[in-house]
Amino acid sequence: MPALDKIRWENYARNLAKGMTQADAYEDAGFTRSKQAASALANNPVILQRVEELRTERERILSGPTVFDEDADTDNGEPLVEVTMEWVIERLAANVVSAQSTGNHSAANKALEMLGHHLGLSFSDKKAPSGDEGKPGSNLGSGNTFNILSLTEGLKQHAAALEQMPMKDVTPEDDG
Repeated sequence: MPALDKIRWENYARNLAKGMTQADAYEDAGFTRSKQAASALANNPVILQRVEELRTERERILSGPTVFDEDADTDNGEPLVEVTMEWVIERLAANVVSAQSTGNHSAANKALEMLGHHLGLSFSDKKAPSGDEGKPGSNLGSGNTFNILSLTEGLKQHAAALEQMPMKDVTPEDDG
């Protein structure tokens, strides 16, 4: 069942599904507070069915890993999206691009580190074993030069894929 046509009825049903009392849900939906009217509306078959649907949908959403996403929308109006590995990687890659474009190198580096970790790349501040000091790359740790180059190549591929995806501009407006 889609959202109810009567906005106040829909809001009342949503409030009940969230666990509000009938009187509070009724008043919050825009009606004048009345326990009797709230009770009568709560027993309306349309409201009963809608509340059950909303509760079922809420349980389904809460049973799996989800996060708020203003660009997604479920039937019950709660903007949630299922968290998958692909979703996390896309968000991390987008964070790298966004952070670099704003000059936030710390955030870009953290996102790169997280992507690298997922890809099995190691990042280390350890010095090379004794006897190797002074050699080019001796401060990179074991194999990190290759790993960083691999990560960079992987990010180029993600960036190319991201360019094909529609993105919402969340840049704060300049007040000056």
